[in-house]
Amino acid sequence: MHKDLKSILPKYLKLLVPSDVDRANSFGGTDIPIICGHNAYTSPFQLYQRKLGLAPPVEMNEKMEWGLRLEEAVRGKFEEGNPTTKLYRPGQDYPGVFSLERPKANRPFKAHASPDAIGVDADGEPFILEVKTTDKWAAKSWGESGSKVFPMMHRYQVQWYMFVCGIDYAIIAALIGGNDYRWYRVDRNDDLISKIIGDVADFHFGVANNSPPVPTKAAEMKEYLLETRDEHSDEFIKPTASHITIVKELKRIDGEVKNLAIKKEDLQNKLKVSIKSANARGIQCDDWKATWNTSEYTRIPSYKSYSEALEDGWTESALQKVRDKFTVTRQNDKISLSFPKNKGGK
Repeated sequence: MHKDLKSILPKYLKLLVPSDVDRANSFGGTDIPIICGHNAYTSPFQLYQRKLGLAPPVEMNEKMEWGLRLEEAVRGKFEEGNPTTKLYRPGQDYPGVFSLERPKANRPFKAHASPDAIGVDADGEPFILEVKTTDKWAAKSWGESGSKVFPMMHRYQVQWYMFVCGIDYAIIAALIGGNDYRWYRVDRNDDLISKIIGDVADFHFGVANNSPPVPTKAAEMKEYLLETRDEHSDEFIKPTASHITIVKELKRIDGEVKNLAIKKEDLQNKLKVSIKSANARGIQCDDWKATWNTSEYTRIPSYKSYSEALEDGWTESALQKVRDKFTVTRQNDKISLSFPKNKGGK
């Protein structure tokens, strides 16, 4: 580590290279917005799976690659605009990661920070420099330079970096659309940091006890519910008032679905009768169009079995016999309704 940083940063910090971070048991700046529910791309449930090795780590993509490639250019732009500051770069002036290895009562987990630079301003005060790159379509999420308008996830990330490194403010330097440079100052907020620590402690407890967070996305709910389903006992629990209400509602919905399906089929058949009697393709007016499509199609449901059967012979008669055996014919009979967009679908 650069000798000047030794007098700036807390003595209790452990210095690590990125490859030496225990990411399964330590929490970094990119984890924090996810845990606190401020990451639009990753959910707490997905992070939980990655921490336990149940899901693969995030793979490098083109957006991430170019973000890394442009990082030094953005740092250089910040230095040009702030000639009285001094920047210390990861990989050059320090290994790259600062780590709090020793858990405490209110922090029963490891914590680490990997800022894009540590700066010292003209008054000798240290600050975090975090570099962001994004495309022009995201520009509306970023206010003018010096404002407080920027994505919430970055606010949580730099608060974590300030907590780990014992620093009082951060600068976010952003390059938008490849040619729009902006910067933002974020002051340390100890109340927010306390809340973050509590959220991370709860998340860490879930990871340590194999208790996943309840998904907020419907697509993840099935996996969450089935994750440890094979470990259940043979016992049944008694229903609560809530359970009774839920089951009554499900029974009512099932009945409605069944009745609606019958009603839907009856109405469709009435349209089909009118279309057939007119020997037409469908019914059309200015507001809507009903089209009756009938067709026959064939398919081979199991190509594996089909391929294995072909090994018995390749004569024309043998091939035809195999085709006939594995080919399934289906009838397509469907009424489709369409509504012009300029009518609002009414």
